[in-house]
Amino acid sequence: GASAEDCWLACMPLFHVGGLSILTRSCLMGCAAVVHPGFDAAEVVAELERGRITHISLVASMLDRILRFDESARAPSSLRCALLGGGPTPAPLIDEAVERGWPIAPTYGLTEATSQVATRPPGSAASKPEGGLVPLPGNQIRILNSEGSEAPVGQAGEIWISGPTLMRG
Repeated sequence: GASAEDCWLACMPLFHVGGLSILTRSCLMGCAAVVHPGFDAAEVVAELERGRITHISLVASMLDRILRFDESARAPSSLRCALLGGGPTPAPLIDEAVERGWPIAPTYGLTEATSQVATRPPGSAASKPEGGLVPLPGNQIRILNSEGSEAPVGQAGEIWISGPTLMRG
């Protein structure tokens, strides 16, 4: 949902696909990117308070450190999307962020697929923090059981992904 009018804060390391994809998306969308040399909760909060950042990508520990930096602070009104990936996020952390106005968009991705392959729309995380991810355009995701058939909802299975961003081999 980024456009040329947006500004993405890159506070993740650029050597990792999560950080690199911020720059790639910014180039593809024609939007600005503000690049921090690393993650510092105080600097991220100050950047957000300037009011120009519309998008940010974080992992759970980064979000937690931002929320702990100022226990009463709310997300700035300029922030439209906070992608949250890199692994599972505790539901209480998502609930607190949403209560404080953060437009949380949980994501699932992997380096072999050039980062993100599925996301929940911002604002829908509070109702059910787990699951409900929607594949990004061009991606297909299936959960297969040990026999190679679609696993019923709620049953464990193996994640199968296909799409134009998935590496070959």
